[in-house]
Order: sequence, then structure tokens, then C-alpha cells
Amino acid sequence: MGLIYYSSIGFILSIALFIYDKHRIAIIMLSLTALVFYFSASLFDPFLNMWDERFHALVAKNMVKNPFKPMLYANPVLDMAYDRWDRYHIWLHKQPLFLWQIAISFKLFGINETALRLPNVLMAGLMVPISYRTGKLLANKHVGFYAALLSASSFYLLELVSGRQELEHNDVAFVLYISASIWSWLEYLYSPDKKKAYWLILIGLFSGFAILCKWLGGLLVFLGWSSYLFFQRTLEKRPNRGVHIQPIVLSLFIVFLIAAPWQIYTWIKFPEDKANEMSIYSGHIWKALDGHRGSFWYHLEQIPLLFGKWVQILIVPALVVLYFTSRKKTLALAVITMIIFVYLFYSLVQTKMPSFPFIIATMVWIALASVLDFLIQALLKIIKVKAINGIIVAVGLLLLIWYNSDIPVIQKNHDLNGHVAKQLMHNKAIFIEIKNGLPDRTVLFNVKGRHYIEAMFYTDFTAYNVIPNTEQISDLQKKRMTVAIFKPFTDSIDFPLSEKVIILEQELKGWD
Repeated sequence: MGLIYYSSIGFILSIALFIYDKHRIAIIMLSLTALVFYFSASLFDPFLNMWDERFHALVAKNMVKNPFKPMLYANPVLDMAYDRWDRYHIWLHKQPLFLWQIAISFKLFGINETALRLPNVLMAGLMVPISYRTGKLLANKHVGFYAALLSASSFYLLELVSGRQELEHNDVAFVLYISASIWSWLEYLYSPDKKKAYWLILIGLFSGFAILCKWLGGLLVFLGWSSYLFFQRTLEKRPNRGVHIQPIVLSLFIVFLIAAPWQIYTWIKFPEDKANEMSIYSGHIWKALDGHRGSFWYHLEQIPLLFGKWVQILIVPALVVLYFTSRKKTLALAVITMIIFVYLFYSLVQTKMPSFPFIIATMVWIALASVLDFLIQALLKIIKVKAINGIIVAVGLLLLIWYNSDIPVIQKNHDLNGHVAKQLMHNKAIFIEIKNGLPDRTVLFNVKGRHYIEAMFYTDFTAYNVIPNTEQISDLQKKRMTVAIFKPFTDSIDFPLSEKVIILEQELKGWD
């Protein structure tokens, strides 16, 4: 936790620089501070978190050697049905880009928890300049800076980066690339004609990357773009035929070039696995999968978790203020349309998970920043003394950072003396111990719950949560493999215990 407190120095310096109109240096300082702040999150938990970090970690580890063959079970030696997402052989449960990023980090820095989370740190740091520039283009530099502060100190983003919040690495990559595509679109709208092609390419590139992280939500920027053209035509009475549609088509073509090859490849290479995953993707809409259910209001109820306790009250006024203070009203309406669409769509989808609406985090931060800017500007008109204004603004922004990051809750969530943390550290120590004490071609059995995932990550052994029968043991031994079984035995044993089978006396903790 120490790095979090050291990062407070960076927050203070960046705020001071901004107050003294050193905006470029302030954003550089804030971006560096965010890297330190979020790097601290990568050090919180010296173990793999259960949902769903351990699965992503194992698949990415296997991708180091086989980048185009995503596998959960890299060596499925037991004859059984690998028919669930938590025990697949070929693991197409997620798109591959964020897994490739982790695999590259593993290749460069070794296979460990910090290397696992390092791509998250870099992506969270990049959210700061993206939030600043997007807010500046939508409203003004003050809104951009306040949005960047919210990005740099986000409690929810911190939890995602740390691997504690479910879907962690996947969602960090998704929100980054969607945010980058929207930023690129705004740059396209404001750039001179000779530079528009550059931004068109980036829109398609980032949107394609988003699809390669978590599927079709990556096309969100095109909803905003088409809404903007609609509002231009209806409110500003501008025609939007022909040349106005061509850039969208060209950018979508870039998206196709980025995202389609993996889809085509997996359909050809793993047709059954791909068909199964596509049915699961669509199934999220019509039924609550894996018990992730909730009412229509579920995502509105999760707003305090994602953005802060008071945001439920502030969000509607924030959108109104954003509209009236924006540089282009039609552009503000397009942004508001994206926010409303995302919340409405995921409220109708039957499978509910907290992170789903987080893809529009940058736009929510900008809306909240517009309210903050409105209040600060009103204050500056009342208090005429510049020094007093500066002190009030600085103290207010530092309190905002403290509130937004919710450090007391972070400390509580990542207390290594907590029950779950102790269990996971205990299990990790056992896996490392048996890795060093057993032959290379060992297969682990009776691994409690789903901890066979961590077992494979830490040991390089194939692991199962079942007890083998005599036939399976004999088959494995014919393949010159060592069978090791964890105690206690919860099922009946139908084979004679012999010296050819290693009985592991260490007891794993926890269940799931």
C-alpha cells in the first residue's frame, strides 16, 4: 500500500501545475502518478485471484508457447469431457487480445502475478491522457483535467487492475480500447482534412482491438458517430448523405481487417469450440448464465461501486450540465446517447455483471467533471482572491481523489490477513512446494474445488479435481506419468494404494 501514499505527492504536484496553467506538464505528471498508483495495485495480492484472474493467467501462460491455440488444459491427459468454460481444452471463452498482452508480459518479465497485471497498469495509465483529451475536446481543458483526475484515482479501475474485481484484465483492456476509439473519433471531427485519414485508421484500429477483447461492444463508437450525424441533420439542418457516410464505412472496414481474421481462423481451426462459444455469447442476452442474475435496475444500483456513492444522484444533472457546457451540443447529445444506450442495453440483458456498463467510464467521468467545473467556476466568481481560490481548488481536488479512490475500502479488500487471502497464499505455497518435489511428468488429482487452475499455473503439472480410477492410473503410468493424489479422499477409492501412486498429505484450503 505504500506506493499509493507516495503517489499522493504526484497528485499534489499535478494539481499545483494545473492551477498555475502548466497544463501539459500537469497531465504528464498525472499520467506518471497514475502509473505508480495503479502499479501499486499489481502488488496488492501475491496470489491469483479466483474470479476470473486465475483462468486468464493460465490461458495466457499457455499462449506464451502457443499464441494461436488458447488452452486452459494445455496437456489434457485424462480421458474426460472438457465441456465447460472452467475446464475447456481449447479456451475460446474470451477474445484473445488481452491474453496476448499478458503472454507478452510473461515472456518479458517471467510468469508471476506482477507480470500478469503489468498490462493493466499500462492501460490504466493511458486512460489519463485519453480522458483529458476527450474532455477537452468535448468541453474545455478544465473538464478534461478533472476527468483525468477521476480516471487516475478510480476505485473500480484500481480493483480491476489488481485482479480482485471479476473479469479484471479483460475489462481494463475493453474500456481502454473503447475509450481510445471515442477519443480518436473526436480528434477526427476536429482535425483538418489532411489529418482525418490518420484518425479514421485509429478509430477502426482501436474499435477492432476492443472487439478482440470482448466482442461487439467494441463498436460503440459507431453508435455515437451515427447519432452525431443524425443530430446534425435534425437539429442543425445539415445534410449527411454521401461523403458523411463514407468515413464510417472506411473505418468499419479497418475494424473488419483487425477483428475478422481471428474469428475466421477459430471457425476453421476449432469449429465445435467456436460454435459453442458463439451460442454462449448470444445466451447472455436471453438468460442469466452462471447465476449472474439481477433485476432491470441492477446496473443503476451498481453505479456507486463503479463511480462513487453520490453519482447515482449526480449523473442526470451531470449529463444536463455536460450538454449546456459542451463545445458542440450535437456532439454532447451523441455522448449522452451512448451512455443511455449502454445502460439500457445491459439492463435488458439477462446476464448481469457489474463491469458491463464500465465501458463508458470515460464519458461518465467527463460528465461528472463538467459539474465540478461548473461549481468551481461559480466559486471563482464569488471569491476574488486568486491565492484563496487556488488553495480551495487544490484542497477540493485532493479530497475528490481520496473519495474517488476509497482507500479505506481498498485496504480492507486487500488485507493479507483476511480469510480468503490466507487460504490462497497457503495453497500457492503448497503448489510451489510440490512443483519442486515431484517429477516433471506428474498429474495432480483431487485438487479441491477449482484450485486445479492455480495448480496448473504454479506447477506446470496437469491437474484435476477428481479421483482417478484404476484404469485411468494404469493408462497414465503406461505413458510414463506420475500420479499424485491430494488427501483427504472425499470419494470412495476403487484402486489399491501402491508406491506407484503418490499420496499428497498437504491440505488445500477453501473450495471454489
